[in-house]
Amino acid sequence: MKKTISLLLINMCTIHLLAQQSKNDQFTLTGKVINNNKSKIYLGYPDKYGKRIKDSSDLKDGNFFFRGTINEPTRAFITGYAYPVNDTDINFVELFLEPTSMTALLIQDRFKAMDLTGSQTHLESMELGKQTSGIDFHQPDAAKQFSAVYRRFVRDHPDSYISAEKLSGYKTNWPIAEVTELYNSLTPAIKNTANARSVKTMIDDLEAAAEGKMAKDFLGKDLKGDALRLSQFKGKYVIIDFWGSWCVPCRESTPHLISLYNKYKEKGLEVIAIAQEYEPTDSAWREAIKKDGTAIWYNILNDKIDPMTKKYAVQAYPTKVLINKDGKIIGRYIGTESADALDKKMAEIF
Repeated sequence: MKKTISLLLINMCTIHLLAQQSKNDQFTLTGKVINNNKSKIYLGYPDKYGKRIKDSSDLKDGNFFFRGTINEPTRAFITGYAYPVNDTDINFVELFLEPTSMTALLIQDRFKAMDLTGSQTHLESMELGKQTSGIDFHQPDAAKQFSAVYRRFVRDHPDSYISAEKLSGYKTNWPIAEVTELYNSLTPAIKNTANARSVKTMIDDLEAAAEGKMAKDFLGKDLKGDALRLSQFKGKYVIIDFWGSWCVPCRESTPHLISLYNKYKEKGLEVIAIAQEYEPTDSAWREAIKKDGTAIWYNILNDKIDPMTKKYAVQAYPTKVLINKDGKIIGRYIGTESADALDKKMAEIF
């Protein structure tokens, strides 16, 4: 069997090398399923426009062929079943398509042992998978171990699409200084991928809303429906609290913020709570305010058209932004663990 597979793979590689080069946005995937007993095989992926594609190919003597358009390396899957798709199935395997010609060799009921040639990104993904294969998901520090491996991979592979994908996935978990450093180390081609562009957008947004920058004005409506602008609070210290009725850590941090507000409100502190809500009505928002006792300060909803979360580069909840009397940002506090830092800052001010 091993000899047969090797010969088939060599022949397919030869076909691949002789194939006409694909256009920049086109891929072809030629392959064979050994010991095949199915009539069709299926390929799922997002095309160059982001549309989810689930293509099929007839299996003729186990051979299949796919063609499509993508503009960069793209996550995809091959399965032997039309529906539903199950990633734990023996006839399911993930891969990375590239806009070029590729060949795949699969064995019936052993799809995850696929041999794929023509996709450097897929080889890099397999390499990274080997580096994380020894991590036990059940260990308390498993997340930290994965993070460390991914950090090292990004640093060592600046010309890899996988690096851009991992950097995008961890951009809100890693320190912004490190994210910026890693992004700057990427090659120009990788910086032009969608994942890397999302990282650059976050870096730019955070830079525009960093400490020392002037706070951007916004317009919202409070609980009574009255207009509220940040600019009307000039001359006062303001804490903007980005939260949501659905956010457990946000609401756990509320008693601490109430304590701060009661302590410093007579000295010129205001709180504007901006809620990110996903329900079609505002009932959950209003109920949370009533239950948590936060009608004591200003409450508005995040604007869906001109979101305040975008203006202030909010990447996680809760996020609190402290603004001085001149309208300058003098502090950003993310999560519940930053409470002590906010306390210290408020004590310095007042």
